[in-house]
Amino acid sequence: MKFLLLDWEESLLAVKEGRADIHAGLIFSAERSQYLNFGTVIMPIDTQLYVNSDLLGIDVESVLKGESAMEVGLVKGGYEETFVRKHYPNAAIRLFSNNDALLKAVTNKQIFLFVADTQVSNFYMATTPDSVTFLPALHLYSKDLRIATGDGSAKSIEEVSRNFEIVMEANKDRILSRWIHIKTVYPAYLAPLAVFALIIAAMFHIFSL
Repeated sequence: MKFLLLDWEESLLAVKEGRADIHAGLIFSAERSQYLNFGTVIMPIDTQLYVNSDLLGIDVESVLKGESAMEVGLVKGGYEETFVRKHYPNAAIRLFSNNDALLKAVTNKQIFLFVADTQVSNFYMATTPDSVTFLPALHLYSKDLRIATGDGSAKSIEEVSRNFEIVMEANKDRILSRWIHIKTVYPAYLAPLAVFALIIAAMFHIFSL
């Protein structure tokens, strides 16, 4: 078996054109079902709109409705793009070839709002040396991540699903724990504010005595 590491849109095209047999994991859509056969569920995922921590007070609904010129970052060809274009057709969007390029642009403050799976953003925040600069602002959807095969695949989706479920049953926790990091993220100002509040409380207690 050979693994191909491709950008999102290119990976879909590879399966569609028969250059790859199996897509490792994606969300079902009517458009994709025209050339993909969907199989077993890998795991559920949640997708949210994230904003730069400096803009936490921004009205994200107005941005999504196109009432603001601010762009929303999306991975080209991902289900996030399909969802935003369908539900928020007036939103100004900026496309990136993959999540890494998107999140680097966010970290460098080239873009201030983006849509991503919670698992992806948590993994990035847990592994990047840079300080956290974004926080979830709006939950968009929860979907199942599934494996899929192309119409010309040498293996049927039923066979692939059966074999996949055997592997997942035995190694699911070990495999998923390597890239799913659950990390509670707090605003950068919270720790200094808590220290300041404790100092004020201590001084008030001392003067009271």
